[in-house]
Amino acid sequence: MGSTDAGTVVKENYSFSGLSLKLFGYEMINFSSFGFDHACEIELTYGKSGEIVGYTRKNYKRDLKVTLLFEEMEKLVLLASPFGGLLEKLPPAPLVGRISAEGRPDFTYTAPLTMISKYSSDFKSGASGAVEVPLEMQLLSIPILAFV
Repeated sequence: MGSTDAGTVVKENYSFSGLSLKLFGYEMINFSSFGFDHACEIELTYGKSGEIVGYTRKNYKRDLKVTLLFEEMEKLVLLASPFGGLLEKLPPAPLVGRISAEGRPDFTYTAPLTMISKYSSDFKSGASGAVEVPLEMQLLSIPILAFV
């Protein structure tokens, strides 16, 4: 067995055995990805000597991205039928994503209120295979991230 020098980064392999997603109260079975982007601006406050004496966080931006297979769209379009089937008109709803990795605690991402802000699909005549529908979502509440 070899030794590891101080400061050496030891890479660990993660084998994701489970990725689950609950959206608008439905367990999504046919989806291929789930991701999130969080950002905020940090404004520094300077003292008379030019040294940093404080900071303020502002302009938070939190986006979610989910890629569903077209088969899952049926649930969402039925849910949006009072709005002409338009997903962007659905009211805010919770989203829960869970990632399970073998030998590791599960990671959960809970967003109490989300809204679909953009979705698209590209249908081609004669194409075969699964059709993916990427959804972009906006968070209307502070998410909860946890390892459980």
